[in-house]
Amino acid sequence: DPEAYTLYLQGRHFSSQGSTEGYQKAIGLLEQSLDIDQHYAPAWSELHRVYANQVSFRQLDPTEGNKKAREALDKALELDPEDAIAHSRLGWFKMNAEGDLAGAAKQFEHALTLESGNAIVLANAAILLKALGRLEQAIALEELSRQRDPLNPTSSWNLAGTYLLNRQFDKAEAAYRNVLLL
Repeated sequence: DPEAYTLYLQGRHFSSQGSTEGYQKAIGLLEQSLDIDQHYAPAWSELHRVYANQVSFRQLDPTEGNKKAREALDKALELDPEDAIAHSRLGWFKMNAEGDLAGAAKQFEHALTLESGNAIVLANAAILLKALGRLEQAIALEELSRQRDPLNPTSSWNLAGTYLLNRQFDKAEAAYRNVLLL
């Protein structure tokens, strides 16, 4: 439904702002999208992202937030079992909320098999590499992710952080400046 899609895009925009207000607006817009089309898997997947980020940034109680995040993601995967982004988000969730690195790796591998060039999939897979200390490989995926979606501030933010961890300070500063521009 075109209206559901528009609301989803607006929700994704506000979700990417990373602020308390942005997340609240995103939830409202995504819920409106799902009121129009309960079977719209990307909106469920994005709703998962909002809840998971709220937990990460301590804006939502972890027990409540992780439950909501997992339910939204399970719904997305039920509706579209071949959604690469949803599988990459499940990998992120397994790694961060459940502490299951092996399960996360399987989800990232599956997501990359489904859609190897997707910017979100690449960025999420890079997070596992970063956690494993494989910074050069993480940087390569994050740079590719940013090339695929140059207007996504999250891609630049993640890349900047990895540059910083890898002691590439000039590149980190440039990437952080890009975040501010976006």
